[in-house]
Amino acid sequence: MEEPISTAALLSLIESEDVAKLPALLSNPQLPLDASIMWREHSLSPLGLASRLGALRSIQALLAAGASATARDGEGMSCLHHLATSVANDEAKMHALQMLVRAGADADASTPLQQ
Repeated sequence: MEEPISTAALLSLIESEDVAKLPALLSNPQLPLDASIMWREHSLSPLGLASRLGALRSIQALLAAGASATARDGEGMSCLHHLATSVANDEAKMHALQMLVRAGADADASTPLQQ
């Protein structure tokens, strides 16, 4: 099944950190901000993808648009779990962690393996 064009566009904008176009797309009330979306072989939320990529500007834009920092994706992972697997540099990870925790992410949340 093909993803809606707005979802594919959202993933593309997050992956490329195109924050000039991201706010306009995020203003669409039908865009699934917290839904799990297939990206490569993973089922994750848009915020999970931005966290996995260490995409600070995308994280900020998604949070401003109302994405939940506590949502779990199709794999049971939170945005903080994805941030922990990020290949971003340590400084970017620290800034992302601060943004996500301020937005309500639970730093003590268990992973699916711990449940």
